[in-house]
Amino acid sequence: GVMLLLSPSNKIPKDVSWNAGKTFMGKVDQFLDSLMNFDKENIQEPNRKAVEPYLKDPEFEPDFVRNKSFAAAGLCSWAINIVKFYEVFCDVEPKRKALAAANAELAAAQVKLSKIKAKIKELDDNLAELTRQFEEATAAKLKCQKEAEATAQTISLANRLVNGLSSEKVRWAESVQRMKLEELTLPGDVLLTASYLSYVGCFSRNYRTDLFDEKWMPFLKSLQP
Repeated sequence: GVMLLLSPSNKIPKDVSWNAGKTFMGKVDQFLDSLMNFDKENIQEPNRKAVEPYLKDPEFEPDFVRNKSFAAAGLCSWAINIVKFYEVFCDVEPKRKALAAANAELAAAQVKLSKIKAKIKELDDNLAELTRQFEEATAAKLKCQKEAEATAQTISLANRLVNGLSSEKVRWAESVQRMKLEELTLPGDVLLTASYLSYVGCFSRNYRTDLFDEKWMPFLKSLQP
């Protein structure tokens, strides 16, 4: 069985007798090295098929072989276990590759997820900033509206004041005109008042009236302003 596994797939020996085996193992160091470094994960199909009949033989069993040769029992055990390892490897390897592929997909998905989370965080930060700006703009708008309302109220009060002053303008103009006329007679009025207080106050009403109408007024009217 060992000869069948170690031989090249295109040169599988026909003679697997004990004598042929001893010749195959002639160089002990090289033979042991081939056993230790055997590529157990890549048994060629022709080699596996060639050794299969021996594996099915009930006498191809280490304990049975040990009764005839201790060394042969070790080689028998090696051949059986190498093939079992290869069969398990063939069953596990696709699963291991699938696991590796799944892990690679998971890693890629995690990278993508991290990018998406970073993008979401960026959008959340932008949204928070825009919300803050919107709230500030809204507050500024309300402030401007209040200021506009206050200004409109001030303008309304000013208009009412102007309208009220407009109506007073006529009265003020009349008063100014009257005062200008009174300004012309103010010296005479002061003179008459002083005269009444200092001179004619002690006389009778008829005398004062006669004095005022017949003497003083004609005299004052005759004067040029």
